[in-house]
Amino acid sequence: MTQLTDEPTSVEFTCNGAEKSVQVAGTWNNWAPEDLQFNGDCWSGFISLLPGTFQYKYIVDGVWLHDPSQRWADDGKGNINNVITVESKLVMFLRQKKIAELHQTARRMRKVQAEIRELKQWLGTPWHAEVQNLKLDPKAGV
Repeated sequence: MTQLTDEPTSVEFTCNGAEKSVQVAGTWNNWAPEDLQFNGDCWSGFISLLPGTFQYKYIVDGVWLHDPSQRWADDGKGNINNVITVESKLVMFLRQKKIAELHQTARRMRKVQAEIRELKQWLGTPWHAEVQNLKLDPKAGV
């Protein structure tokens, strides 16, 4: 279990709009910039991070910027930084398991609802009408 809680997770960082270079730096490595690679559409790179919450910024063509479309926070020193929370693989596994259980419950509920709809057609139908159609004697105990 400790392996699932302490194992690093590969996180992708992407950035658009740079001409020369993009780097990402954050609290996970004491703000040491790491290069992102241009893949034709955008700048991206994967970084292995341990579970936790981190602040980061992009360095786009030499200028430190945060991504306003992502979660951000003021660090208390007048800097606006992006914030990322990396979950442990155990937490991710448990969430996926819970989602699978919810899907299974929903399937069961749909099946029960179908059975109820089918049984509702018989509501109000006297049971003895069926017995008469089968030409059985209800007094015979059959």
